[in-house]
Amino acid sequence: MIYNEFRVEVSRKAYGEYSAYAEFSSAGPVGGIVTSKSSKATSVFPDPLQITALRSKLASNPSESGLRTLGTILYETLFTGEVERHLRRAQLQTKRQETDLRIQLVIEPNELSALPLELLFDPDTEEFLASSPHTILPTLY
Repeated sequence: MIYNEFRVEVSRKAYGEYSAYAEFSSAGPVGGIVTSKSSKATSVFPDPLQITALRSKLASNPSESGLRTLGTILYETLFTGEVERHLRRAQLQTKRQETDLRIQLVIEPNELSALPLELLFDPDTEEFLASSPHTILPTLY
């Protein structure tokens, strides 16, 4: 199976403030690789302790709407500004090519390892990225 690649790298600018860098590579016409422009955005992630508390609350009383809320917060934090626009272009190109999209998250700061990024929820498509039939979501810390 051929996948288009969308890589997001997150690095720390200051505690609580992070820089996200995204790059998209698509499978070209004969399986070649075509790399599009990359983009950057600055994000202020929710405090990992707040996310852990919300996650614990959800664990004791799980609901789909609660998971969607948490996933939306994480999604809108990570995919903001140019990075979000770049993702939408990647999704559109992937759909046109009738391929799937592999979103690779490279998270450098250790304090973000507590974030449940498997819950990333796209409010526009109303899908959890990890369970979308057209997306693969490996995460690297």
